Amino acid sequence: PVLAASPAQAGTNATSDAGARLAARGLSLVEGEEVMRLFQSPARLEERVVFIDARKEERYQAGHIPGAHHFDHYYAQRHLEEVLPVCQLAEVVVVYCGGGSCEDSEFAAMLLRDAGIPGDRLRVYLGGMEDWTRRGMPVEKGERGAAGDAASAVTEGTP
Repeated sequence: PVLAASPAQAGTNATSDAGARLAARGLSLVEGEEVMRLFQSPARLEERVVFIDARKEERYQAGHIPGAHHFDHYYAQRHLEEVLPVCQLAEVVVVYCGGGSCEDSEFAAMLLRDAGIPGDRLRVYLGGMEDWTRRGMPVEKGERGAAGDAASAVTEGTP
């Protein structure tokens, strides 16, 4: 009989495969607990830790990690002028997308690397918004940092 991997083992194998793929591209994987630690770090408030949302504009506006900069790699030239200086000053840059089978975070991280951000500073959060909201973490709607505006709100995610 053929033995199938348990769902936990399958997830571990997928993470291992993703980590190897990212390492081959000069990038690093970051997962849930480490992402939570980086988000809660005082360094994030000083923009030494920066979050980059690699999803389409509509999805970013609908809800993103609070304080995340928008960088849709399909329209890189529109966003590089704003995002590149912030990433150059950061010690850690966490790039994410929707999670699951979405690979936008990987492509965005490679573009940032090719634009001059050292690969050792870039972290790809493969779990993305799917994992973020599943953990009940806060979500900012509308423009970055506009939580005080009527058009935007920071809400708690639902587990």
